[in-house]
Amino acid sequence: MGRLQHPGIAHIYQCGITEDERPFHAMKLVKGETLGHYLAHRDENRDAGNSMLGIFAAVAQAMAYTHTKEIIHLDLKPANIMVGAFGEVHVMDWGLARCLNVESSQQALSHYSLENTTVFEDESNHVHGTLRYMAPEQARADTVDKRTDVFCLGSILCEILTGRP
Repeated sequence: MGRLQHPGIAHIYQCGITEDERPFHAMKLVKGETLGHYLAHRDENRDAGNSMLGIFAAVAQAMAYTHTKEIIHLDLKPANIMVGAFGEVHVMDWGLARCLNVESSQQALSHYSLENTTVFEDESNHVHGTLRYMAPEQARADTVDKRTDVFCLGSILCEILTGRP
């Protein structure tokens, strides 16, 4: 996330290791509501559909940029999309993200520890993510790539258009 510089991605100001060996990062504070909140309250606003499509377009732009940097998010869902008080849109919660091109990432960010994997499972063979928005290959703990995020985007768009996940 630290190498991503895009208006739709909250900026990381600093990251490191605390004295007691815990990793940390300090990032921009984003105040607002999630897209999930807007979806849950869509009946209260007649123009909600149009504004949610604008939010979706901003997320798609942020993800297109992210994919040019060879990074995939792997947990795109309405709860991870923040809409600020002035309509600014931020893709949040990059805890499951992966670099697709680990070698170039390690050269560019030699001080970060990047995981060398394209199979989305951990040591205990558990699949992580949100099933309701997850691509089939991710649910099977198979090889993931940019298309995995595109599937998630389609799931979000389906919920915006139909009102159901």
